[in-house]
Amino acid sequence: MNTKRVFVAIDLSAEAVKAAALHIDRLRRQVPQVRARWIRPQNLHVTLRFVGNVGPNELVVLEERVANVAANFPAPTVTLEKTGAFIRRRSRSNVLWLGISSRSDDARRDVLEEIMGELSGDMGSPAHARHPHLTIARLSDANAARDLVKQHLDSEFGPVAFRADEIVVYESELTPKGSIYTAISRHRLLL
Repeated sequence: MNTKRVFVAIDLSAEAVKAAALHIDRLRRQVPQVRARWIRPQNLHVTLRFVGNVGPNELVVLEERVANVAANFPAPTVTLEKTGAFIRRRSRSNVLWLGISSRSDDARRDVLEEIMGELSGDMGSPAHARHPHLTIARLSDANAARDLVKQHLDSEFGPVAFRADEIVVYESELTPKGSIYTAISRHRLLL
């Protein structure tokens, strides 16, 4: 069966990508001895759900589900601000992230959290992905990266705000040089 490794996300504005890339560059220069898998600027996105490998029929169902969700939610203003980390001493899923909040013009609710809830179910995702965040680096050894984690957590970041107009279903191809993301479909949120 021909499967694709897919996830559902929102793209960042050019200004948000630039601010996150500058923050990443600053951390790399401040703590150059720490090995981290940094997210390249062209791959920065906010994952709403990591789905994994799906076949053609499952992909059609997923795209219909995303289209239905997008048709029922207003395009939120997304704000990148604050720094954080998911650190599990015995895990390989240690992550440095930038915080995300999202509000619609007419509500006080966090729209991306609600969208993530609608996209949940049997689609799968890591436990830490229940709240929107922007992953900027993955660390395989949290103990060796303590200085980097501290620098990141002590840093000021944001706020950088932008409007999220669409939800994107991406294919993720793993290569020796890093992941390549290709948009499969785009679904407009309510304007």
